[in-house]
Amino acid sequence: MSMLSVQKLYGYFLDHPVICTDTRKIAPGCIFFALKGPNHDGNQFASEALAKGAAYAVVSDPDLKGASYLLVEDTLDVLQRLATYHRNQFDIPVLGITGSNGKTTTKGLFKSVLQQKYRTHATRGNLNNHIGVPLTLLEMGKGTEFAIIEMGANHVGEIAALCEIARPDAGLITNIGKAHLEGFGGIEGVFKGKSELYHYIRSVHGTFFLNAEDPYLVRHLQNDPDLITYGHSEDFDFHTTRLEGDSALKFKYSHAGKDYLFESSLYGDYNLINMTAAVAVGVHYGVPVASIQEGIARFRTMENRSQVIRKGDKTIVLDAYNANPTSMRSAIDAFRVNFGRGLLVLGDMKELGEESEKYHQEIVDQLAEDSWPEVVLVGEEFGKVNRPAHFMHFRNVEKLKDQYSPESFQQTSMLVKGSRSMRLEAWLDQENS
Repeated sequence: MSMLSVQKLYGYFLDHPVICTDTRKIAPGCIFFALKGPNHDGNQFASEALAKGAAYAVVSDPDLKGASYLLVEDTLDVLQRLATYHRNQFDIPVLGITGSNGKTTTKGLFKSVLQQKYRTHATRGNLNNHIGVPLTLLEMGKGTEFAIIEMGANHVGEIAALCEIARPDAGLITNIGKAHLEGFGGIEGVFKGKSELYHYIRSVHGTFFLNAEDPYLVRHLQNDPDLITYGHSEDFDFHTTRLEGDSALKFKYSHAGKDYLFESSLYGDYNLINMTAAVAVGVHYGVPVASIQEGIARFRTMENRSQVIRKGDKTIVLDAYNANPTSMRSAIDAFRVNFGRGLLVLGDMKELGEESEKYHQEIVDQLAEDSWPEVVLVGEEFGKVNRPAHFMHFRNVEKLKDQYSPESFQQTSMLVKGSRSMRLEAWLDQENS
């Protein structure tokens, strides 16, 4: 049984253009890739995938024989090369997005804006790693006119590898923050890793959009005259001005001598820069400003990402998808500006390495200095810090649920913020039970 080339495998893919890597999610007629992980070997599930309706199984075990088994040397490598081969069939803009915070929201804004003019394909959910990016590319249908590829990483070198797979010709780094410090080894490592997208785009003479409000990006990249800058100053290529009003963001953008009012469902100044990026990208790629207005107005955040939930007399800001020192401070500041000094329910921030206790202590110290009236801390990391006596602490969300429900608190505004693994949204679920 000879090894299958990527070119020949592509012929199978054209006839069966759905890829599956999980036997629990087999689609009839799909191609199953038997990927290997640290704790599993997909080859062991290949026969199950075929039994559940997969047309073919791409495997690396030569003992698996039969017409439905497609033998390759390395299934992950072939998946990635197949994705690149498929991407190369499209002569379209491919925009790569990375950054410490706001990648998924920015990607969603871009899609909402660009699909006003183009058949736009974008990363689903958080399929942004060495497996997710190939799967995203392979989901591009033949009518795709624009692709937005989110790229995540927690080690230096990963973004560079994803660029070689997706081959973007435009790019944007949302910001540089204190995220995945354990893998990157510090903030300098974060910048080095994220800036791999910038270096790739420059190497292919592509278009790069610079968040000119991010001091780290500006300090390192501002000397490049070919960058398209965006922010809130008239000195930038694209700039917006926030308008005062209720908690939802409104802003003004001036274009060709005319002022345009933008309204959105988002709140928090950290989202204003994301929407400014969407304006810059939309205008650059020829989307009429009126259509950009509509795209931004229609956009809604994904579940658990800066959701504003109103239940009875309570306003709950649920931001329990991700957390790091930068996003935690931004969320608290935005909450205070928009909703006052209500209840804070804060969960552990993950992947901070040896300095985890330091960063958790800094958050608590700042809240203590600000005399924040009511704070609930959840998680083992927050359990290690020194905290004021009136700050409550629970080892996990289940312990919090056992003693308090959201209705137990008198505060009418609440921020619920923590890393995904803390599952803080589960605390809110009991309100409906």
